[in-house]
This record gives sequence, structure tokens and C-alpha cells, in this order.
Amino acid sequence: MSTKTTRTARRGMMFGIVAVCASWAGHVGAQQGEIRSAVAAYICLDVENGDPTPGTLVRIWGCNGFPAQKWTVAENGEIRSAVGPSMCLDVANGNPTPGAQVRIWRCNGFPAQKWSRQ
Repeated sequence: MSTKTTRTARRGMMFGIVAVCASWAGHVGAQQGEIRSAVAAYICLDVENGDPTPGTLVRIWGCNGFPAQKWTVAENGEIRSAVGPSMCLDVANGNPTPGAQVRIWRCNGFPAQKWSRQ
């Protein structure tokens, strides 16, 4: 994959995540479910290949109902993955730069794992 393609894919992934944040209003602490994009309702946040290994990238992918696309939004701002009960949506290395990778990582309470709806 070229650098340009990688940057575009990362921007697309970040846009997808930002777009879906608005959709969890009223669902904090709710049952596990999909986080769907407001850009296209058939796109969901997805743990790549359903791999529960810490560091596995999160992407947007066609919704399919598998555990890799099931998330729980906790009241403390964590978004927990169904692929592993202790895995949270995490900004890799706490990097605040646009285009930074988003992955799953062991839930640790650090700011890189806190999400909010704006």
C-alpha cells in the first residue's frame, strides 16, 4: 500500500469513527451493539480479522454482526470490544495527531481510551 493510500485509509477510518460517535447518544451503558457510521449505515467499527490480540487495528468495515463489530460504551468513556472482555478502543500510543492509528488494547483507564460525544 502506498503512503498516499495509507494516509487516505487512515483519514477515512478516523472520519468513520468521528461520524459514529454521534450515534451513541442515549446508549451509554447499554447492551453490546454495533457502532455504525453516519456516512453509510452499512459501515461498522470492526476489529481487524476479529483478532483479540492487543494492538490489533480497528477499521470501518461492512456490518456483519460478528463479535469484531460489537461494542459497549461505558459511562466512564471507554468503548469495550466484544472480542475480549478487557479490550478497549485505544488511540495508539496516545498520539493525538490526525490520522493516528486506532486499535484495541487492554483497558487501562488512560486518556487514549476515553471517548466522548461532542
